[in-house]
Amino acid sequence: MIREQIRQIIKSAVSKTKMLEKVKKFEFSIERPRHKKYGDWSTNAALIAAPLIKKNPMDIAQAIEKNIDDTKGFLDKVQIAPPGFINMFFKKDWYYQVIERIEDLDEKFGELDIGKGQKVLLEYVSANPVGPLHLGHGRWAAVGDTLANVLRKASYDLKTEFYVNNYGLQIEIFTASVKAAAMEKLGRKVQWPENAYRGKYIHSIAGSLLYHYGPEIIEQEDELRNKAYMTELEEIKATLKKAKVSFDNYFEESTLHENKNIEDIISSLLKKKEAYKKDEALLLNTSKHGDEKDRVLVRSNNESTYFAADIAYHQNKLERGFDKLINIWGADHHGYVARVRAAIIALGEDPKKLEIILGQLVNLKKGSKPVKMSKRTGELITLDDLIDEVGVDALRYTFLTKSTDTTLDFDIDLVKEQSDKNPVYYVQYAHARICSILKFAKEKRLKYKGVKDVNLKLLKEEGEIDLIKVLEEFEEIVEKIALNLTPHLLTTYANKLATSFHYFYSKIRVISEDNNLSQARLALLNTAHITLRNVLSLLGVSAPEKM
Repeated sequence: MIREQIRQIIKSAVSKTKMLEKVKKFEFSIERPRHKKYGDWSTNAALIAAPLIKKNPMDIAQAIEKNIDDTKGFLDKVQIAPPGFINMFFKKDWYYQVIERIEDLDEKFGELDIGKGQKVLLEYVSANPVGPLHLGHGRWAAVGDTLANVLRKASYDLKTEFYVNNYGLQIEIFTASVKAAAMEKLGRKVQWPENAYRGKYIHSIAGSLLYHYGPEIIEQEDELRNKAYMTELEEIKATLKKAKVSFDNYFEESTLHENKNIEDIISSLLKKKEAYKKDEALLLNTSKHGDEKDRVLVRSNNESTYFAADIAYHQNKLERGFDKLINIWGADHHGYVARVRAAIIALGEDPKKLEIILGQLVNLKKGSKPVKMSKRTGELITLDDLIDEVGVDALRYTFLTKSTDTTLDFDIDLVKEQSDKNPVYYVQYAHARICSILKFAKEKRLKYKGVKDVNLKLLKEEGEIDLIKVLEEFEEIVEKIALNLTPHLLTTYANKLATSFHYFYSKIRVISEDNNLSQARLALLNTAHITLRNVLSLLGVSAPEKM
């Protein structure tokens, strides 16, 4: 990574600067300036050091600059800018190497070794199997699947998991609702349960079970429960497949009860004196580990809570040998984070092993008008409905255009529009246009020969160099996402790359009578094609060759 190479150059310069010899090691940043007049890279090392030695940062910057030894030959010049930044400008020759490297790596461009095979379990979606997936589930599906792609790209040994909540009150209400719907279909007297699920899908499940297993299924409670929830789970899996999302494992909550994992974990917490009895109930001392109050593990009626099952589930994850656990939860789980972290500590594990991503809701719109109802079901619109309406590419890309901690407005009209206003169309069109140019060159008998036969030094125009600079950022974006769990940065980068290409194309003629220059520009476009294709692949979005 170029950032780390520059950091080493600055570290070396700092260590040689006599003015700083009495200063202990200090952290400084290496950043890309917002405006190119300030160079390609900039460091605030002098500004950080100034209060430590009580000197003018401009004087410190000048002293550091004199000790910069560019052994790798990156730098064209170094400039000092108020109030003490050290700005570095790269030689064009270095950027030509970027083109060579991207073409050489091709599909592997963007692969990093920062994960070093660390075992990670990413759990996301985990919808209760009592109804269709909604828009929030769709957002977490897109976020989770894209994050999984990036973490694998960064050399993490990653597994993905869907936690199936197939135990407890919601499942009982769901089963009773299916039974009531089945009885209605049979013309029998029905007593619908309080808080029953009333959607059309309930009647669909009831009809399917009656068709396959006959009226007797109604009286076989265990069978009815299992077959009802499995029917809905298969629908969920079908929707996820439609959204191009797959999981390595589906973990059923019921197994924690069947295998007595919950009983075992409660017994263990009692032995560790992490849990205690109060008013016939059993509580976990979570307040000791940062939660606002202690939490109930077993109610006074001797029933274990969902929290107890969740502790057993996380213990199960850790016992499977994962070094890090990542959970993607909806914003409604905000109050649940502290207690789960506290439980991890109570289990004797490092709470840093658990990373939780909380996400905000999705507001569905058509232009300026909110969309609340589904034409097909008369209920809140489902993820299936939205995929049918806008297509999977638009769905996935749009769900990733905002940080997970920001509410997302999903405008159906916008994502269906074939114009530059539509983010996914804008990016896909850039890829298609590049493919079209490469195809046109071939038809004109100017087929791109490969970078080894090209004189890249002919690339001197501002738009050419700026495009190379954006291409070079891709690995840095992968690193940031992998370390900070921020997959929305991928769509931000895709848009930046598409914008850089569109600007290049509007200003520069690729195919000209100068064959050597044409080949150099085709080399640049080929690397833009490789990079944009790799970005879209991580997003789970198609890279069309024509539009």
